[in-house]
Amino acid sequence: MKLEDQAALREVREGNVGNVTFIRYNFHAPEKPFEIITQHIKEALYWISNIHINQDLKDINTSASQEKNVWLITCQFTDRTVANLFFDFSPSRSIYIKQMEIAGTTGLYVFDSSVEQALQSDFLQVLEINPEYMKDDRVEKWWGKAIQSFQTGQVALVEKGG
Repeated sequence: MKLEDQAALREVREGNVGNVTFIRYNFHAPEKPFEIITQHIKEALYWISNIHINQDLKDINTSASQEKNVWLITCQFTDRTVANLFFDFSPSRSIYIKQMEIAGTTGLYVFDSSVEQALQSDFLQVLEINPEYMKDDRVEKWWGKAIQSFQTGQVALVEKGG
C-alpha cells in the first residue's frame, strides 16, 4: 500500500474524521493494459476495504468505456457509507493524478497529487506508477461483483459477509 494510502488510513483509524460517510477515489494515468488497470482498481478496493474493515459491502455498480480504459465504480456499505471510484487510463492522459477524499462525521481528509503543495516537477522524467495490490479474498469477491455489474448493467448485490 502506498504511503498516501497508509496516511489516510491512519487518520481514519485515529478517529480524526469520525465515522466515515463518503469516500471518493480518482486515479488518472497514461494508457495501460487491462491487466494493470485491474490491479490499480483492486488496489483502490483494498484501500477502501481497510477503511471499512468491520463493514460489509452491500452493493456495487460498475460502468466502463467501450475501450475499458475509463471506469466508474460506486459502492454502498451496510452502514450506508458510499464510495465512488473513478479511473481514467485514456490515451490522452500523460501524467499521473491521484485524488482521495474521506468525509466523516467530524472531519474531512483530502489528498490531491495535482495541487501545488504536492510533489511536482516539469524537469524530472515521469516515473511509472505501479499498483501495489496484495491479494485479498474480500477484494477479489468485490471485483467479481464489479465485473458482474459491468457485464449486466445492473447493481450487483453482495451477500452478507462481503
